[in-house]
Amino acid sequence: MRLRKVQRYLLAAGGLALILVLVMLLSLAVAQGPDATLRVVRGGLTQGRDSAVAVWRRIELGLARRDQADLQLTAAADAFEFHNYGIEQQGGQGRGRVLRVGPGRDYATPSAAAAAASDGDIIEIAAGTYHGDTTMWKRNDLIIRAVGGVAHLDASDTALIQDKAIWLVRGSNIRVENIEFSHAVSRDRNGAGIRVEGDGLYVLACFFHDNETGILTNSLPQAHLRVEHSEFARNGHDDGQAHQIYVNQFAEFSARFNYIHDTHVGSAIKSRARVNRIAFNRIVDGALGSSNYAIDLSDGGTAYVVGNTIEHGPRSGNGNMIMFAAERAGRVDDELFVVHNTLVSDRHFATFVANRGAGTGYLYNNLLIGDADFAQGRVAAVGNVATKHGLLRWSNDTLGGIEGSHANRLVDEPGIVDRAQLDYRLRADSPAIDAGREIDAATAPELVPTQEYVHPCAARERVVSGLPDAGAEEFSAPAAP
Repeated sequence: MRLRKVQRYLLAAGGLALILVLVMLLSLAVAQGPDATLRVVRGGLTQGRDSAVAVWRRIELGLARRDQADLQLTAAADAFEFHNYGIEQQGGQGRGRVLRVGPGRDYATPSAAAAAASDGDIIEIAAGTYHGDTTMWKRNDLIIRAVGGVAHLDASDTALIQDKAIWLVRGSNIRVENIEFSHAVSRDRNGAGIRVEGDGLYVLACFFHDNETGILTNSLPQAHLRVEHSEFARNGHDDGQAHQIYVNQFAEFSARFNYIHDTHVGSAIKSRARVNRIAFNRIVDGALGSSNYAIDLSDGGTAYVVGNTIEHGPRSGNGNMIMFAAERAGRVDDELFVVHNTLVSDRHFATFVANRGAGTGYLYNNLLIGDADFAQGRVAAVGNVATKHGLLRWSNDTLGGIEGSHANRLVDEPGIVDRAQLDYRLRADSPAIDAGREIDAATAPELVPTQEYVHPCAARERVVSGLPDAGAEEFSAPAAP
């Protein structure tokens, strides 16, 4: 209610100020003519804009601190653990020699092995820390993996390869597994753990933290990137132009079973890929994260956002949690599917999904928690459960009031375990249980959430009994003591 009063006061003050400004401009035009009036207006607008931005930032910071105190949010924490997922290699990978890296082995450092590698080799890096070693991987069909634990590439106080990344990957069809990348910094403010300049990279069970960018790609319209079972923490830069994951123009980008948290100013995921598959991830700000968007699909395309748990924190810099086609709108074949996600807004003046494209956004069976508007743009909403809030709505965002929408519910409480501790599992009394609508697996297999995220960076089968529950997880009764 306090925010609503603030809005009313601002509107009233703005109306009175506008009347006074119009009177002053009319007097100036009569006294000095239209040219002088125009110069005053231009100068006033520039100065006024800068002042307004500064004032609003101070207001937002105060509101964020208040919201954080009211919610008593915990901070997200590093959770990376070594896992051997036993995922089979792709065709062509690892059919050559085995190059062993580490103290007392054939090659002392990964960069030495990279210089000696041929297409199809397997590079096995002994667990441990390799400080200051950066390199380029230019061969194809490689498997590069740590053995005996995690191999840590620490770039603290290190000049990056071509001032780009700890690892610059130019080869195609490469798999990177169980590697930790940290503290990449470049003159361009986008130093990355991995910079992708080749077609076909698979990142599995890796840990990217405290870099300017976790993974950054060039624009390669035929290329593919897949990131699974990996953690991204505290990547970003104060200028907001660096992100945890940033995919330029690619054919396809897939992210599954990842833990992305404490984003620093930029977006957790920013992608311009033509097809995006973002499924079964945990993406949270918590008390310390300051992400812009949680997911920014800048160029539209076809996007499947399925089964994710996403929390936008009080310190986030933008009210829109999922942004679609903001930088390349107008393509009628754009499609956005936001299905079976748990979306939590801990920010004021927020919107869960903003569709700037000409195509339709489909929002099915989501659990929406927080003081935020449901959606902006062209959307159809079915089977969603959302908490009520009192903010003013400036467009046709009322749940169930969007064309093509039905079977949505507004509730007072979401029935989750502990919002302050970022624990969004359903309680036995949750209104989200059996609130979803069935999705035909035969006609829309991409939209069926067959799995659930399990912390940290793992997954399990999603088992539905009766109707599906709204949100990223099915209710599971606690095990008997």
